[in-house]
Amino acid sequence: MIFNQLRIKALFVRVKRRLSPVQPDNFAINRLDYLLTTVEELFRQLHLFGWVIGGFSLLIGGFGIANILLVAVRDRTPEIGVRMALGATPRHIECLFFIEAAALSILGACVGIVLAAALVYVIRDNGVIPLQINLIHVLECLEIALSIGLLAGWLPARQAAALDPAQAMVLK
Repeated sequence: MIFNQLRIKALFVRVKRRLSPVQPDNFAINRLDYLLTTVEELFRQLHLFGWVIGGFSLLIGGFGIANILLVAVRDRTPEIGVRMALGATPRHIECLFFIEAAALSILGACVGIVLAAALVYVIRDNGVIPLQINLIHVLECLEIALSIGLLAGWLPARQAAALDPAQAMVLK
């Protein structure tokens, strides 16, 4: 159907330009849907690329938080032993490290959001692409960061909670 419509349009243009049937076309009919599908495919690829880069960033951030917390467990082993000797349950010790992991991840997410907002502000002021920051996406970002932080803090929190209080106070 679209092909027939193009043929009819081409015939009208040929008549308007007074071209004989044997003369080649000296015009082109541009269709925006070709451009639209190309642009849509480009944005699909960019979207996928963004997810891949974001996934690697989250993975590296999670490993960073886990590493920081593992070092914190090792450095604070005597403190953990004293807390447990004074009555802190393993659950309390786990919560202590989960709160630390959550704080690290939320702080990192806030820095990322501020940098992204600055980039959007610069791009939007140049008038190249109309961009805006959506509050829903900011909240989703914070939720994902918190999830990654808690997941990364799980192993260090378990290690800290499993320490024997008597041995932990002696170690250092």
